[in-house]
Amino acid sequence: MPAVPESIRAVRGEVVGAYESGGGDPSLSADVALAVTEAAANAIRHAYPNQGDGSITVRGWFEDGLFIVQVLDRGVGMDSPTRDPGAHLGIALIEQLADAQFAMREGGGTEARLAFPLVAPARPAERWAPSAALRALQMAG
Repeated sequence: MPAVPESIRAVRGEVVGAYESGGGDPSLSADVALAVTEAAANAIRHAYPNQGDGSITVRGWFEDGLFIVQVLDRGVGMDSPTRDPGAHLGIALIEQLADAQFAMREGGGTEARLAFPLVAPARPAERWAPSAALRALQMAG
């Protein structure tokens, strides 16, 4: 997909659709949506600071009770300096929502690999509250 903000909605929709179609727990769909949105937005915003023609690749598959999503770019890489004071907030959020790994790609660029359980962990009923991801998506429309 082109590395432009307009691609984020399509990426999010495709990934959440695949997660749910493959048997993913609908109560985790908002977490999947927010984490993938952040990963795609990071790639779009930070990978190509001086280019307008970059792209991102998103792949997803099921493995050992998990839904794995890769967000790949061929940009400047995550070790490049940034002037954005909030540059690592997206990564921190992703790490709260998914089992996440970030790595430099051979030949340049970054790989974000996110793993989501297919079944939500059991929670005591009296402690249930909408997740931060669900609240953020509801506010975003």
